[in-house]
Amino acid sequence: MNQIISPETEEKIRTGAQQTLSSFYLNLSDFERYIISIEKTIKFLKSNTDSNSSIATVDSLIELKKVIEYNMFITILHLDLSVIVSVFVNGKTEYEKLFSLKQGVVVINEGYKKIYNFVKVEENRDFDYSERLKSFWYKNIKKSVTMFPNLIQDYEVITNELEDFYNKHFESVKNIRNLTVHYDKEPLKYYEMLKSLDTEQIFAKFTGFINVISKMYKFTKLLLTEFENYSLKIAEENNNFFKNYIKKIERISVKTQDPELKTQLQKTKEILKKLNEI
Repeated sequence: MNQIISPETEEKIRTGAQQTLSSFYLNLSDFERYIISIEKTIKFLKSNTDSNSSIATVDSLIELKKVIEYNMFITILHLDLSVIVSVFVNGKTEYEKLFSLKQGVVVINEGYKKIYNFVKVEENRDFDYSERLKSFWYKNIKKSVTMFPNLIQDYEVITNELEDFYNKHFESVKNIRNLTVHYDKEPLKYYEMLKSLDTEQIFAKFTGFINVISKMYKFTKLLLTEFENYSLKIAEENNNFFKNYIKKIERISVKTQDPELKTQLQKTKEILKKLNEI
């Protein structure tokens, strides 16, 4: 193993990993509560109203949930890589360090696949983008970004960085990933792979990948802020819809004294109350 990290750099890496593990893990429970709350709201709106504003709210909440799930996913990736770095800098034996390096390559490979996926090259040299079109970054985040044009440029910048990261690092990742996940019928190949691990090169992959997902983390925070502002606007429209509807029924109810209208009026008031409690 090519070990060229200075004691000062190692201590800096150790401190950074510990800080990430301490702070980021707490975020997961917040994401969980947020997702559960959104699911309850969607279920309530679908069951109790079919107004245009409510339909718009449900559509918006579905996209919001995808963004939160994505933010949760890249947080998990950040935590996993921090654990791997922590094992490396605290490892007492060479094999502990080698194990952490190869596992880090697997996390990067599998994380990248979920985020952006790969483009296959067919036998005729044509490119197959079918898997990439199903990736989180392309299918979920891009769809949400189209709702907020002011974020499109930032999205494209990060997309270009994903492309650059793949071009720089993934040719050297394949063999390490495959032998780590599947091993081999010939143990010698596995051992030769371990001996060839280069600390500098692999930490360059760690750093590059963490930089990208850190930018994604900040970007999705901006996206969540946009959704929050949009949701407040839609919520106000929903409130106005129900308030106007209640006034209309109250006027008719006074004139007709129809018991069914009174029942409908009470039900609508209860819906509005529950809507504001969510």
